[in-house]
Amino acid sequence: MPQILRRHNLWPNPEYVPKLRSSVEAYRAACLKLMRQLVRVVAVAIGEKEDFFEKKITYPIAGIRALYYPPQEAPGEEETGLGAHTDVQRKRSSECPMPKGN
Repeated sequence: MPQILRRHNLWPNPEYVPKLRSSVEAYRAACLKLMRQLVRVVAVAIGEKEDFFEKKITYPIAGIRALYYPPQEAPGEEETGLGAHTDVQRKRSSECPMPKGN
């Protein structure tokens, strides 16, 4: 991966959480593997070869952010932390080729 695309993470002291970094990195690798498999499915679904998107996803910028909020005193009080919300993640439709025959 080109150096300009690398992001440096801050990790807690491994003395306190010895398996955190290796666990998060393994989870990220599994997510990227799944993403690559799903992209192959999308390529076939639009009538292209499985490897159609391979050159376009050489260096995916995929981050994982671990969040922790301590337990709250009592339910019903004003919530602190990650409450109900919506994440919108999508690929720009202008980058997606139209299926063959359209």
